[in-house]
Amino acid sequence: MNRNLTEKIWNVVASIFQTVKSNRGRPQHSPKKAFFGILFVLENGIKWRCLPRYYGAKSTVHGKYMRWLKNGMIQKAFEMIRNLYLANSSSFDNWYATDTSSCKAPYAIFLEKPY
Repeated sequence: MNRNLTEKIWNVVASIFQTVKSNRGRPQHSPKKAFFGILFVLENGIKWRCLPRYYGAKSTVHGKYMRWLKNGMIQKAFEMIRNLYLANSSSFDNWYATDTSSCKAPYAIFLEKPY
């Protein structure tokens, strides 16, 4: 994802993911890295176990995704991103989306193997 676009998106959705800093327990994982890790998984269609370490531990990022999804934060963030795009659609590069499906191909008939 383009770095300028990444910063624009984060500036819009950062208010949703603000957390209260605490001196107890483990240090808080960066919500920005977690959010963009979630986008990376959704954008590339990969499994959580293939998430690059840069975004944090896969279990942490997946846990945040499930918590934010349950709380409605992901839906709100995507709505804000969509509104950002619609408001500035002429200033962004073209965005394209594809919808594909993959399935195992059956054996070819000329190989004399059953489907």
